[in-house]
Amino acid sequence: MQVLAFFLDAVRYNYINERDTPFLTSLVRKGVIAPLRTILGFTGIAATIFTGTYPEVHGVWTQYIKPDYSPCTKWLKPFGTILQTIDSHLLNMDRAEVRKAMRLGVFFLILLQLKVSDRSFLPDPFLDEVPFTLLPELDIGLTKAIHEASAFGNIKSLFDALRESDISFSVLESSIFRSDQRVLKRALRLAKHTNLSFILMKFSNLDTITHKYGVRSSQRVKELRRIDAYVKMIVSKFSASNKEYTVIVFSDHGMIDVHGKVNVIKELKKRDLEIQKNYFAFLDSTLARFWANESTLNRISEILYEIRGGRILSEKDLRTFHVPYGGMYGDLIFLANPGTIISPNFYQGDRFIASMHGYDPSVEGQDGVFLLSENVSESMVLDKVDLVDIMPTILKLLDIPSINSCAGKSIVI
Repeated sequence: MQVLAFFLDAVRYNYINERDTPFLTSLVRKGVIAPLRTILGFTGIAATIFTGTYPEVHGVWTQYIKPDYSPCTKWLKPFGTILQTIDSHLLNMDRAEVRKAMRLGVFFLILLQLKVSDRSFLPDPFLDEVPFTLLPELDIGLTKAIHEASAFGNIKSLFDALRESDISFSVLESSIFRSDQRVLKRALRLAKHTNLSFILMKFSNLDTITHKYGVRSSQRVKELRRIDAYVKMIVSKFSASNKEYTVIVFSDHGMIDVHGKVNVIKELKKRDLEIQKNYFAFLDSTLARFWANESTLNRISEILYEIRGGRILSEKDLRTFHVPYGGMYGDLIFLANPGTIISPNFYQGDRFIASMHGYDPSVEGQDGVFLLSENVSESMVLDKVDLVDIMPTILKLLDIPSINSCAGKSIVI
């Protein structure tokens, strides 16, 4: 028995229809489909899927964290003045391609130094707008690839469970250097020559296209149709090999179109509060996370309460949204309202973004999709599926006992 798992980044539940996704729709006729309830977060979404636990358990929420001690502190701090000068020049550059080239050059020098220094901190060289002067204080929330052994320490991942049960698997992902088309080609080759029990194929281009053009754009529809065709080609190839297989399809989140922005750094600067002088902050696309002493945090809170476009997360919010405990992710967290983006931020800078995710998960349009092609009863009707249900469902399909840490339940009885 083989399980073919398709991780379709940024596919909303209501994208699945006869016109745009005819093949996925055909799978629904003999299986089951449901909205997939996402969580607030970024890196933590995939971590939740593949551990079956929430961020307060597996400990991953956003890509960047501020630990008590960063591995970059010792060797980067002496270059603070140089980094500040580089940041200033980059901010004044109008040509985005030149600015990106300069950032890449500096980042690759950083990576070279890390290699020489035998450091584990590996910043992503293609995150365009993370100021270099912030790096001495930062670390990354997930230091291993999700499918690597013990990626989450004592919390077992799906892939740890597969290894322990001697289940053969492969993970095919698109990346900066590996496009969705490359994933397709590798999957088609595997269909001919492999007896792997579990194959995970992640397609990510739709996420990029939707960020750029928007949910309602023709480009988004075209890319969705392409993904549907890719899934059809892969499943058809496995079907031709006369092997028994089950198809499971899931995404991580939906998206909603952006209609406004809020400049939190500018608003704070108006009140004589400057980043790195009075406080430290990291600006995700929809989150502004702050670190400071108590009196400064109180001042920041008062200013943020006056800003239209978002809200400060309360203690109740933090529990509801499964934010990990401790100060690594921020002493104070500001969440943008649906359809609003924090601009500038440390990912897109002040560039135009048509659509975004990372809002309150209860907002319409944030749901992903879950689809299972077989192994379901004819009477099964699902209201919603949670991210934590995906891992136990895959384990059940592969006849592997569930793991005690899993917070979800298998869709397959």
